[in-house]
Amino acid sequence: MLEEIDGDTDMEIDAYGDIGFQFFTIKNLVVFFTLFGWTGLACLDSGLSLPVTLVASLMAQGLYEVLTKQAQGLDQIVKATGGDANNAAMLLITDKLPELIRLQSEAIQNIKIDKVTVWEGGGKGDEKTSTANFISGLHKSVPPLQDMFNMAGMELPEFLKGKTPEDMRRMADELENKSGGDA
Repeated sequence: MLEEIDGDTDMEIDAYGDIGFQFFTIKNLVVFFTLFGWTGLACLDSGLSLPVTLVASLMAQGLYEVLTKQAQGLDQIVKATGGDANNAAMLLITDKLPELIRLQSEAIQNIKIDKVTVWEGGGKGDEKTSTANFISGLHKSVPPLQDMFNMAGMELPEFLKGKTPEDMRRMADELENKSGGDA
């Protein structure tokens, strides 16, 4: 009674797979002693005390670990966007856009305007009045949402875009034609 056994023995081993953080590896030891050593030598050469030198060297190692993890995270984001670094950058900027808008809002939220008095002498001819110039300048000093998106390399969605002057004229003409031109 011999039974035939069929098995597949193919195996793949990924030597660089994500096996988590390993503290005692040759690479980590070399990096630690290199960073610790060079930082220590620089601090001691600068005349810093031994305790300060030890703290600075440990901080250099910690900074290296943080930057290494950030680089790995950025690499994963680039891979997630199909290897396109521009799309990865847009993804990162899109992630930070609500925070940027929140910061801009906080910058002007505590401005209190209790009363506005306008004393205007009027414009001369076709010139704008000083109040009109002030309001126009104030409006231009706040970056429009379209400009923020353009600076970030993104396209503002159509439903958020404002109307161009030509669109406004066309809409006004359509409304006038619908009402029959009665005013």
